[in-house]
Amino acid sequence: MPGFSAEWSRNLYIASLPVDTGPLTRGEIVDVTLAQELLLTRELTIPIAAKSDLSKAVDVNMRQSLPENGTGLAWRYRIEKHEKSSLRVVIYLIKKKTLEQIENVIAAKHGKVRTISVTVACEPLLFSDYRRHVDRSRRLWDVVAASLFVGSVLLVLWRGFTETTTLRNDIALLEQMKNELSANAIVLRQQLEEETSFQTGVIQDVDLFVSEHQRLSIIFDLTEILDQETWISELIISGSRVSFSGFTGSEATDVMEKISSLPWVERVDLAGPVTFDSYSRKNRFDLAAVIEKPRRHASE
Repeated sequence: MPGFSAEWSRNLYIASLPVDTGPLTRGEIVDVTLAQELLLTRELTIPIAAKSDLSKAVDVNMRQSLPENGTGLAWRYRIEKHEKSSLRVVIYLIKKKTLEQIENVIAAKHGKVRTISVTVACEPLLFSDYRRHVDRSRRLWDVVAASLFVGSVLLVLWRGFTETTTLRNDIALLEQMKNELSANAIVLRQQLEEETSFQTGVIQDVDLFVSEHQRLSIIFDLTEILDQETWISELIISGSRVSFSGFTGSEATDVMEKISSLPWVERVDLAGPVTFDSYSRKNRFDLAAVIEKPRRHASE
């Protein structure tokens, strides 16, 4: 049972395949660490502008560059180096079937996989994470152990006082008061949640009103700030999000910087890969901007 062993789980290092776990006891929990030699690595260079949504940028790049969109592969990444305008990212890949084989071998010996990871520069990269399920019994045991300890301490202290009828009545009265306070707290919490929900709805309605009635200002700002080499082919405004598709004779990052300079734009992210359009001889881009600041004309 958790709490009676020196370690909660067993650390298993796998350096080669097929997997050899050695003997496992029934229900033994295992943290698996993979040797880096079992994984394929790949380096990517990601624009610094995509750092705020790096996971999405890595996934899009990997699915576009791998056969069958990377089906059957699992990957994790870490930032290897920060450069002035880009990030050098190292991708670690492994077949999903390999992960399943490891889990099946451990399960066949009546063990439980807690995590499967690879450690790179003292940083664990998790490929499988079942801690929420596997650690449930430990959390329950921790609560039970803490409750037993607190209960034991209270019992020892309680025996130092007289166990008279008056004291028992006082306890009953306190319990009744606690129940009443709990009921009042529930009512107050429901009222607070209703008030919060109402205020949230009002804020959303105001945001929608502002967004719907200032589309012309957004279009005018974009027309004023973008040069003749750049044009927007598609513009979608949805709440606090503005999606752009267009073409430019310069770099997409230059377009992002210009749009970011607008006072009503809080953040601009790439919404897809930048591609070269052979017909127009321009770079095609997809951007997404988040609006949270009050919109004003760029000339103000």
